Amino acid sequence: MPGGAAARHSGWKQVDTALKAQAMRNHYRVSIPGLVFVMLMAFGPACSAENTIRLSTAAKAAAAGDTAVGERQYDKALPLLEQALAIYTVEREEILTANVLTSMAQLREGKGEYDAALSAVHNALAIYEKRNATATKEYAQAYQILAKTYSKRQDVANALPAMQRSVAISTKVYGENHMETVIAHSNLATVYLTSGDFANARVHAVKALNLCEQIVEPSQPCIGVTLGQVGSVYSRSGDNTNSLLYYKRALVAMERELGPDHPSLAVGIANVGAGEGNAGNYETAIALTKRGLTLQEKQGKSTLAVANTLNNLAFLYGKMGQHENAVAEIRRAIEIREKIQGKWSAGLAIPINNYASFLAALKQPVQAQEQGRRGLALALANGLLKSQNDSFQTLASIQATPGNQSATVFLRKQAVSTVLKIAQATKLRDRDLGKTFVAEKAAGFRRLIDELIGLDRLPEAQEILALLKGDEYLHFAGERLVSTTIVSFSEFEKPWLHKFREHETRLVAMTGAWSALQRKSTAQTSVEEIQRQAEAEAELAAENLAFMTFFEQMAQAFATKEAQHSSATKESLQRLGEKRQLLERHGGGTVALKFVSGERLHIVLTGDRKQLSRRIDITAEQLQRKITAFRQVLQNPRSDPGPLARELYQLLLAPVAPELAAMKARTLLVSLDGALRYLPMAGLHDGKRYLAQRYSLALISELGNRSLADQVRTTPHLAGFGLTKSVAGFKALPGVQRELSGIAGAGGRGVLRGEILLDEAFTADSLAASLAKGHPFTHLASHFVYKAGHDDASFLLLGDGTRLSIKALQNPRFDFSRTELLTLSACDTAATGVDANGQEVEGVASMLQQRGAKTVLATLWAVDDGSTAAFMPAFYRRLQTSVSKPEALRLAQRDLMHGRFAAGGAKRGAERVGVAGAQPKYKADERNRYAHPYFWAPFVMVSNWR
Repeated sequence: MPGGAAARHSGWKQVDTALKAQAMRNHYRVSIPGLVFVMLMAFGPACSAENTIRLSTAAKAAAAGDTAVGERQYDKALPLLEQALAIYTVEREEILTANVLTSMAQLREGKGEYDAALSAVHNALAIYEKRNATATKEYAQAYQILAKTYSKRQDVANALPAMQRSVAISTKVYGENHMETVIAHSNLATVYLTSGDFANARVHAVKALNLCEQIVEPSQPCIGVTLGQVGSVYSRSGDNTNSLLYYKRALVAMERELGPDHPSLAVGIANVGAGEGNAGNYETAIALTKRGLTLQEKQGKSTLAVANTLNNLAFLYGKMGQHENAVAEIRRAIEIREKIQGKWSAGLAIPINNYASFLAALKQPVQAQEQGRRGLALALANGLLKSQNDSFQTLASIQATPGNQSATVFLRKQAVSTVLKIAQATKLRDRDLGKTFVAEKAAGFRRLIDELIGLDRLPEAQEILALLKGDEYLHFAGERLVSTTIVSFSEFEKPWLHKFREHETRLVAMTGAWSALQRKSTAQTSVEEIQRQAEAEAELAAENLAFMTFFEQMAQAFATKEAQHSSATKESLQRLGEKRQLLERHGGGTVALKFVSGERLHIVLTGDRKQLSRRIDITAEQLQRKITAFRQVLQNPRSDPGPLARELYQLLLAPVAPELAAMKARTLLVSLDGALRYLPMAGLHDGKRYLAQRYSLALISELGNRSLADQVRTTPHLAGFGLTKSVAGFKALPGVQRELSGIAGAGGRGVLRGEILLDEAFTADSLAASLAKGHPFTHLASHFVYKAGHDDASFLLLGDGTRLSIKALQNPRFDFSRTELLTLSACDTAATGVDANGQEVEGVASMLQQRGAKTVLATLWAVDDGSTAAFMPAFYRRLQTSVSKPEALRLAQRDLMHGRFAAGGAKRGAERVGVAGAQPKYKADERNRYAHPYFWAPFVMVSNWR
């Protein structure tokens, strides 16, 4: 279970270690009584005895109030600070007034009265700045409270710059090796974490830890706290291994500094319990969570901390299948929160959604739906996007019964829409650490795709897949902006969506008014306001009832509509019409095949007059294992590819073979998904022939297929670039010179006219300059390495030895807009590792198409240098006839498998040697040395197939 999944589906509360550090701080503010004494000495007789008494009274009240704030005894502190503030204001003691205002702001922030806290701290800062006291500890502390209050109010836009300035001020005032600077970095890490900027969150969490370790005998247990925060960054980003490692180190440090039974250890214990739960060690996690709960209950059995731990414990019981225990603990957690925060507090959204899930597991669907809808109402009312997604998914799963699939789809669509909002808010800035969010998002998309296909709503399913692939591309390409495409709804769904949004608007407005009244302290609340609070809660209860009624009406309407067979969205039908027109325009025999990976594999076939789907009973994991095994066999020309090639054909093509025959298919436009993007389709075998011998094949990408309709130029002019020498650990490629000479050699020896730049002449500058000239064909013959999920780690090795990353290729100076065909004749795709899902294969082609290239010809593994030198001229020769690009590729592959060339060149790319497990031996035909698919199957063509 990923760390992020725990937080999403269970509401697993990761402890905010930065705020714990804030609570453990020492109060460095200069003693207010001491300041008064200094002033009296300075002014002597000018101060009357009465003034002295008043100032002394204020100093004592301020000191007592400050102590009470530090102990979180806010009701005790408030009248003391108000007394001190009144005296200092009358006496015009501005600095002392600012000090008390800062304490007052800390009090208001602690009580959750954020508007009042901001007002107080802004007034304090204004005084400090007026009196030129910005290089003081008091000013630094006031700025930390300002930044923390923005953060607690979830106002990231203001919190981030305030926290950044707080770090700068604390560093200037205290120096780096000081607890206040540690706290400032820790608080800044928290804001970055909240905003989804995991990279900067990690930077400042690690900085806080390093500074803490440099402090000699720190009086606070900051090492444990900062270790825990680093663990939280890893947890939120899905790295459960490092997360648990840091959590365990943090607990050991806190036990060493605080002792084994200190109440504050509950924080560290809860984090380790969370880590063990994420790792699937539920029994260990339950034992740890119970230990932490015991420590927390020593300070009170009805606190928010206890409620959070009970929620975690309920989640663990749920994972163990002990749903009765889960229900008992989650009910306690809800009761505590309702008592402390009220029935409409934001903190109830997660536990109530969990409650719904547990009830559903206990086969209590009516009660589960009631709680799920309440959880959704709370998430909507409080603007909690992640909780909204969780609630939509929970309700959809509860709703997913025969006759209710249309309502399920409607809820899933809203979940996907919400996830896109989250993506736009977080920007997915660190792609490595953002992998949990991406994986969870994809799972939600694929559930929706499965359900749409199950309802035979194929155009909509393809639309959602296109949306998912678009975001995959942006994730791979490192874009900080996400797709602005929105989920479309059918004409039947749109009125219900409108009504839903109306309820949401009312819930948000009513909850905002109720929350504003709730934030007022008891001392400030008048009789009229108490009455207004009751009225606001009654209004919310009435709107909640109306929301529940709306859900019942919606479910009934969708069930009725489903019996009449729901229609697809106008937008998706329009896209289907455009695709059919495209197929018709390019003649008969052209068929589109789309493979969609969900809980099971789906094949969607589109011809000029027909669209249908087939479901394949294989999981994504099972399919990935077969593809990996097939690739290993293909990359060893001594292994027999036949058994696996036939098995995969039967799995992937045989289910639609009758339809392909009926349509007299000659060209297949194939859209692949997930690990299928690593599969060389040309190498599949129907028992008589390879697919490359039967069909012309072209891959189409969701972002690049717009160029399918582009008019192409046929001017046969090529710019060729190559590396022949060994460079930086990569083998020499002696066949490159022969390859390029055969394509565009001087004196008419080549197939095309053109220019060739080899080795030192092949640089980033020369490539950019060549692209600017507008050669229709650009051919790159060098090592090209793909790495899953890393556009900055995937690279083309240039002739001068430098590495041109995919990220660098996105620079505007590399303009492919006049490139008809871009050939990468030496790609190496490493289809290994848990994160390998083919994003980089489609992502590179999509990026190049977005940069303007009409068609991309690439390879799926390190190709043989000698066979490629023979293959490429054959391909370009075929391209000069009237055939399409995919047909030219097919014919060149046929030429190679039936040719009489001597094999044995070097491999291009990062070579991998060996095949896992024993494989049948392949007996090569002495007359056709390149017949094995190793030599011709890795070449794949993407996009403009004419």
